[in-house]
Amino acid sequence: MTVGLGINPGAVARARVLLRPVEGAREFHSAAEMRAHYSAIARRLYDVRKKWDTPVIKEIVVPGGRNRLVSILYQIAKDANVSVDDLRGPRRIKKLAKTRAKFYYKAMSETACSCMQIAKIINKDHTTVIIMAKRHAIDNGLPPVVRRRSNKDSVPGGDAHYS
Repeated sequence: MTVGLGINPGAVARARVLLRPVEGAREFHSAAEMRAHYSAIARRLYDVRKKWDTPVIKEIVVPGGRNRLVSILYQIAKDANVSVDDLRGPRRIKKLAKTRAKFYYKAMSETACSCMQIAKIINKDHTTVIIMAKRHAIDNGLPPVVRRRSNKDSVPGGDAHYS
């Protein structure tokens, strides 16, 4: 049914419902303000920074864990004559890869930190820590790092795994 100038009152009512302000919605005074607001939300949600630009890490709750990991990292970097930023960065040259592997092995064997915590310190994935620690042990004739699983994580057929 049309009234007056041929405008459908049902369409007008639906448009009013769709266009009414949402309670608690933020109003922006400029497009730049809106873009800044949504980019801040995206940074919080998706953390678009590169991993190696982030600070070392906030805090790991392992008794003596984080400080020990950081001291191992700095000591190995000093012994290899490379910077800690190079070890935490994306470069994959042989010297850095071997130095990282040494750090993974030493961190896993000398601390009670998990592979995830070790990986966070150096901005890598936990599977990289596991694989490179194994490879470092094999290449240098060292004993493999044995990690015991808790009862809730136990696997049928054995209570220890190499990581």
